[in-house]
Amino acid sequence: HLRPFKKLLLYFLKKSYLVIIHEPTLKELLNTTELDIIILHDPLPRLNIKNNITLEEKKEKYFVYIGTGGSDEPLEPVVSAFKKIKDFTLYITGSWKVKNIKNIPQNVKFTGFLKQEDFEKLLFNSYAIMAFTEWEYTLLGAAYEALSLGKPLITSNTRALKNFFKENCIYVEHNPDSIFEGVKKLTENYSYYKAKWEEFRKNFLREVEREIEFLRHKIVFKNRRIKK
Repeated sequence: HLRPFKKLLLYFLKKSYLVIIHEPTLKELLNTTELDIIILHDPLPRLNIKNNITLEEKKEKYFVYIGTGGSDEPLEPVVSAFKKIKDFTLYITGSWKVKNIKNIPQNVKFTGFLKQEDFEKLLFNSYAIMAFTEWEYTLLGAAYEALSLGKPLITSNTRALKNFFKENCIYVEHNPDSIFEGVKKLTENYSYYKAKWEEFRKNFLREVEREIEFLRHKIVFKNRRIKK
C-alpha cells in the first residue's frame, strides 16, 4: 500500500531524526540504506478480564475469528470450512455483509462489534483464535490479542506473519480445505501449540524490553552526535 507514495514517503523520512518500524519486512518495502531504521514491535494489549468465569451461553468449545469486516479479511472460505467442523462453534466479530453467503451453518455465529468487556470475555473463554488478512507487511492486532491471552492462533500464510510468529502458530491459505486442515492440525496437537505459544509470548516480552532499551541508547547516542 506504500508503493504509490514511496518517493514522497522517502523524501519525508530522509528528513526524520529516526525511523521506527514495527514490522521487519517493511525495511524491504523502503529498500534504502539512507535511513536510520530500528525495529520496535508493538506491545501486547492489556486485556482487563474482570470476570473470567465462562459465560453461561458459551460452555461449548469455540473459536473466535476476530475481524472487522474489512476488505482484506476473508469470510466465505472460513464459513465454508466450519460446515465440516461439527465439534466447535465459530464466533465472528465485526460488521460483515453476509447476504451473499449461502447456507451459513448453525455453528457459525456473528456477534457484531461487542462492548470491550464482552469482547474480552469472549476471547478469554475461547479454545483458539483466528485472524486473517490478504495484505502483506501487516501484523494483525488480533494476533497480538491472541498472544496476550495465550490462545493458540490460526492465521494467514503471509511472509510478514510467518517471519514474526515463525513455527509457533498455524498458517493457512484462504480456502475452505486449508482452513479445515488448519483447525484439524490444531485440535490434534493442541497442547503442543499451546505450550509453544506461551513460550513465544515470554520470549516476545523480553525482546520488546530489549528493543526499548536499544531505542533509549540510540536516542542518547544521536543526541550526543548532534550536540557535537
